[in-house]
Amino acid sequence: MKKFFLAITALTAMASCTVDHANSEKNNEAQTINAQNEAKKANQTSRLTAQRIASTTEITVTTQARGFYQATTLKGRTVTKSSSGIVPPSSYTISTTKFNTIDNIFYGLTIDLIPYFNAPSTTFVYDGARSEVLTVVHNGITYTSKTYDEGNPNIVLKNLVNNIKGL
Repeated sequence: MKKFFLAITALTAMASCTVDHANSEKNNEAQTINAQNEAKKANQTSRLTAQRIASTTEITVTTQARGFYQATTLKGRTVTKSSSGIVPPSSYTISTTKFNTIDNIFYGLTIDLIPYFNAPSTTFVYDGARSEVLTVVHNGITYTSKTYDEGNPNIVLKNLVNNIKGL
C-alpha cells in the first residue's frame, strides 16, 4: 500500500511540474501578445512613436550581476562601452549604415511604453544570473525598461537591444 501511495504521489508531482512549465510558457506568450497590442494601440494615438534618433538621444543597454557591470551606450553616432574589471572604457563612431539600421528600429518603437513591457523571464532574481535594462533618454525624458534576463528582453524591444549590444 505504501508503494502504491508513493507512486501516485510521484506521478502527481511530475504532472504538476509539466503543467506549471506549460502554463509558464503560455503566460510568457500572452504577455508578449499584450505588449504588442499595447504598442499597436499606442502607435495609433502616440506621437512618441515616429521619432528619429537625435544627437542628444541616448540609448543604453546595461548588463549586471554580482561583481559584473557592462554598459553599451549610443548617443548620436557615438558608441561608448564601459565595464567592470580591467578593460578601459572605449568610445568610437559607428558607420552610417549601422546608425540608419538602429534609427529605423527606433523610429518604429513606441518609446513611452518601454517601462510597461513585461520581461519574458526574470530568473536573475533568484539564481544570480546576469540581468539587463534598456534605458532611452529622448528629448529630456528617461524611459527605462523593466529588468530582464540577459539576452531575453521583451519581444518588442529585442531588435533594438540586440543591435545596441552588437555595436
